[in-house]
Amino acid sequence: MKLLVEINHYPGILDREFDITYIGLGKRGEKRGFITVSSRFGEIPLRTGLDHLAIKDLAKKYLDFDVVICTNLPTILAGKLARKMGFSGKIIFDDYGVWPWKGFLPWGPLAVFFPCWVRANIISCKEAIDVAVTPSEFERQNAIRKYGFKPESVLKIPYTIEDFFSPSVSGNEFRSKIGVEDTELLITYAGRLNPTKGIDRLVRALLLIRNEIPSRLLLVGRNQRFLRKILRISRSLSVLDKVIYAGFLPRERMPEVYAASDIVVIPSLYETFCFAALEAMACGRPVIASNVGSLPEVVGDAGILCDPNPKELASAIKRLWNDKELARELMEKGPQRAKEIRTKAERILRVLSS
Repeated sequence: MKLLVEINHYPGILDREFDITYIGLGKRGEKRGFITVSSRFGEIPLRTGLDHLAIKDLAKKYLDFDVVICTNLPTILAGKLARKMGFSGKIIFDDYGVWPWKGFLPWGPLAVFFPCWVRANIISCKEAIDVAVTPSEFERQNAIRKYGFKPESVLKIPYTIEDFFSPSVSGNEFRSKIGVEDTELLITYAGRLNPTKGIDRLVRALLLIRNEIPSRLLLVGRNQRFLRKILRISRSLSVLDKVIYAGFLPRERMPEVYAASDIVVIPSLYETFCFAALEAMACGRPVIASNVGSLPEVVGDAGILCDPNPKELASAIKRLWNDKELARELMEKGPQRAKEIRTKAERILRVLSS
């Protein structure tokens, strides 16, 4: 079976069983293992599904495959066109959810309308899609409500992560490199830096624990025009010296980041799945996460869930600092939880072969 995949949310599962080719959006030419397509009019027209000619070129490529797993709008629109060209294989819509874009996309006010544009186009493609998969029940219900899919055609199949996220990795070298003492509590946030992630609330929580716990806050991830505000808030609260920004790091380096951390906090205001929470648990780190979106389904009882406000976040951090037994319990539960989710992710194989 030949698979064409936009994003492989099932590493170690799909590539173990199938011959996979990947779709590279926004790139010209073709390279080994990839079919790449680029807009003639720049990045945004392709990403928003506006370049019909580029999407038509991609649709022609679908005819050489048995299954296409689409994630973003251009590949879904290409699937609709491929059906008209005679594609008889299976089209799977991997729907990770349309999260709030307003406030940090480089194209400003237009971002307000983007979710509506995506929704209208996906609805127009429904007949071309054989099955939709979502990583959580939260997003499954969203897909049924937003796009009008029949409930039986939308399946909850959680995503999974690479095997190199493991408790066996050491973080001593990384911790030493960023200058954090063993006596300090290293609180880590990993993920994109934008307004939906609640990082400003985590900084305010840092102020609330400063006098009780010797702590540092490590931020790791791609800046989406929000770092300046975080640093400005940190300076105004006199905790700037407690904040470390390590920038964006490759996934292969993240296990040592988690291993160096004492607690990983996900203070998001919305999450469609959250790989960072799963990665941290797989590495045996205690996790504190917001009780919003799909996070409760990802974390389960292997972490602490709380409202994403400074007071609740600070209270959860203090709880782990003072209760070493609870911290050890979560460190044991995390890898088990990650294995449970991976087992459930294997269900994608049945979808592909049915």
